[in-house]
Amino acid sequence: MEQYGWTLTEVRKQPYVKLIEILNEENKEETEEKQSEQKVITGTDLRKLFGS
Repeated sequence: MEQYGWTLTEVRKQPYVKLIEILNEENKEETEEKQSEQKVITGTDLRKLFGS
C-alpha cells in the first residue's frame, strides 16, 4: 500500500471492499499486459517450430 501513499493506520481504516477493488484493478492491468505480449504463431512459423 506504500505505492498508493497510505500508512498502515490509513489502510486499517479503509473498508476491505475498497482495498480489494484497488488490488484487483492492479491485477487486471498486469493480466492485460501479459495477454497483449503474447503472439499467435501460424503458418510457416509453426512449420519452423515443429520441424516439418
